Amino acid sequence: MSDTYLELVNSGITASLAKKLGLPRPARLRRTDPASVDSPLTPGPVLVLSDANASAEADTLAQGMLDWDLDVRRDTRLSDHERWGAVVLVLTGLRHPAGLAAPALELGSVLRGLSPGGRVVTLSRTSPTAAPSCRGPAGWAPCSRARSPSRRPASPPGRCGCRRRSSSSSRRPSGSPC
Repeated sequence: MSDTYLELVNSGITASLAKKLGLPRPARLRRTDPASVDSPLTPGPVLVLSDANASAEADTLAQGMLDWDLDVRRDTRLSDHERWGAVVLVLTGLRHPAGLAAPALELGSVLRGLSPGGRVVTLSRTSPTAAPSCRGPAGWAPCSRARSPSRRPASPPGRCGCRRRSSSSSRRPSGSPC
């Protein structure tokens, strides 16, 4: 099914008119049809980043993606005309919240080079005895109940800092920062 508005504001004379009028111009997203996989699978090379303790797992993941004939890189440098098709951030080796700083900064440094429709994927582990840092990547996204879009859950898991609180923690969905 096509989206008429998307086609109008992103092509031809109507695209320039939409830009002049300040109309929102949504990006065309790559969709995968279950009957046929997109070719190429990503619109550019795939960057695999990791925390210091998950380097071996990131290498294994990168090798697996190479088997899919993807252009996989572990170095953040791109040529001038290239853009990242996807960034995979492997955070399975986190032991302490301070360990998130370096991978987060490295991810932030490459986001401007992400192609339209490119993806960012984080991989992490959780367990009942895991340190709060293992649930940290969920805290990078704002709480859906927070009053301000700039508010980020910075407190331990189970609390997001928003004003609404559920009466029972057992009703919270698994992995929810709230």
